[in-house]
Amino acid sequence: MSAARSSRHTICAGIYISEVTSGGAAENAGLKSGYVLTSFDGHSITSTSELKSLLQYYSAGETVEVEVQVPDNGSYETKTFSLTLGTSISSSDDQQSDSQQNAGSSRSAEGGNTLTSATPSI
Repeated sequence: MSAARSSRHTICAGIYISEVTSGGAAENAGLKSGYVLTSFDGHSITSTSELKSLLQYYSAGETVEVEVQVPDNGSYETKTFSLTLGTSISSSDDQQSDSQQNAGSSRSAEGGNTLTSATPSI
């Protein structure tokens, strides 16, 4: 969704966090479902593919700053969290099968968390 269009609908450009795994890295950092991830370690992100591209350069155990938009009475408030990266819970076979099943989808599971692009590809 474009920034202009998202502002009319009070939806932020970024990645909507639809589910957070109990005990996972996101929950431990304080992230909750309903937040919109807009920046990862200083890099603006608007899609799950951008996030996946960035994640390849990081290792489990590294701590990064993430910026999210938090719902607040019909609008969003920007907050920054420190997130210590965990490991993916899927094996490479599971990831290949998952990517085949979700080809063309904007949904992605990262480290057990469910993310949906709030900014669909054009």
